[in-house]
Amino acid sequence: MFQTRLLSRRKLNNTTVALSFYLFLVTNFFLGTLLTFYIFFATLKSVKFGGKEFMYKKSIA
Repeated sequence: MFQTRLLSRRKLNNTTVALSFYLFLVTNFFLGTLLTFYIFFATLKSVKFGGKEFMYKKSIA
């Protein structure tokens, strides 16, 4: 009885750790992707609206 309770508690703890780690990874991935897309779209916008040569020079430098 006591042993099974301990085992289930350990199992639950492992699941919690795995879940929190997975959530951390997903959040990091999501934020990274969002940041990349934001930079990409900002570059695209400035290329579209007039500042083509300026953005081109900026990306090279």
